[in-house]
Amino acid sequence: LAAASQCGDMASLEAALEEARAAGLEADDTEEAQARLVALEAEAAAARAREAAAEGLQAAAAGQDRESLSASIAQAEAAGVQSEVIESARGKLADLEAAAAAEAEATARRAAALDALALATKGDNIASLEAALHEAAGAGLGEVATEEAKARLAELEAEAARARARDAATEALLSAASGHDRDALAAAISEAEAAGARADVVTSAKEQLAEWEAA
Repeated sequence: LAAASQCGDMASLEAALEEARAAGLEADDTEEAQARLVALEAEAAAARAREAAAEGLQAAAAGQDRESLSASIAQAEAAGVQSEVIESARGKLADLEAAAAAEAEATARRAAALDALALATKGDNIASLEAALHEAAGAGLGEVATEEAKARLAELEAEAARARARDAATEALLSAASGHDRDALAAAISEAEAAGARADVVTSAKEQLAEWEAA
């Protein structure tokens, strides 16, 4: 019984205790061996718990569930799993949390970019709309999300081009009206009409041309 208590083998100790009881030994005589058996059983249970916690931790670390991995790390720490295994799992958890934070930030950026794009699309400021489209591209918004804004930008740019053409035609008409070249004035009137120049300016130029031609 003494030898079995020292060897640390539960099966041998259980067999020795059974034999001691069969031989008629009193409880006092087997008390130390019985306590040793309880200690060995506790150690075995703790070892099984460590192995189960380690396996659970490895399985959780192989996945992408942050809550599951965090819980597995806590269980592994309580079970006394090796520190290097736990530290590796903590590294994986940190990576998952960083990825989740980055995704949350990207989602928020996309939402803000979408709101800004919708607002700029309703307006008539080309610079604001271009800036909103640039941010939308940086936030990862696709063609579907930016299609309307791009169409609006093209519309505003066309309007701006027409406005520049009207201004240029008006300036050219005023310049021609200040001269004495009837052909240049007639051509400037035609260009101004085509560009949609102010009607009063065109009418005034036509009257001046008529006066020149009548003179």
